[in-house]
Amino acid sequence: MMTRVEQLRDRFHQIRTFTNALCAGLEPEDYVVQSMPDVSPTKWHLAHTTWFFETFILKKFIEAYQSAIPEYVYLFNSYYNAAGDMHRRDLRGLISRPTVKQAQRYRASIDSRIDDLLSNVDENLLNEIEPILILGTHHEQQHQELLITDIKHVFAQIRSILCFASGRSMAVLKKSSQCSLYISKKRPPGSVTMVTDSPTITRDRGIKH
Repeated sequence: MMTRVEQLRDRFHQIRTFTNALCAGLEPEDYVVQSMPDVSPTKWHLAHTTWFFETFILKKFIEAYQSAIPEYVYLFNSYYNAAGDMHRRDLRGLISRPTVKQAQRYRASIDSRIDDLLSNVDENLLNEIEPILILGTHHEQQHQELLITDIKHVFAQIRSILCFASGRSMAVLKKSSQCSLYISKKRPPGSVTMVTDSPTITRDRGIKH
């Protein structure tokens, strides 16, 4: 039977891995496009959800923690005013650096730091970390929905036969136990429906993020 820490860590990695899987069929050029002010680039979603865990867990629970790249604090905040200033939402498509690979390395680095933190927690510290980590996974699930909505709008601008959930991405997604995607036959061409075991991402896109 898994311990409480193991269950928490397993769920954290399940959510994080699924976000990465959503991007399996994308090319680097796809990650950086902002097709309208209300759309955020895929790269920004990947980095922002990582910023959340760094800001609200690592900085809070690791003494004298220092961000490896302090500029990310400004670039990948959204509307968390208490966490500091932020880059303009409608200009996120102008963030050419970090590169996609650097953003992916950022995710992997923070995931590793979260693992290290969880491997050395006592019961009292776990009681403090757990609700924030769960909130962070729910936040990431919301961004999974936003990521899909945004990249579909990006693809819609080029009037091609591109389909978000196709080919390699579908093969990866089908391996996930968290949720699956399918192309709806009753909705407009290219529509993607998310079926999930979490109530946190079954709502419409109604939040500015």
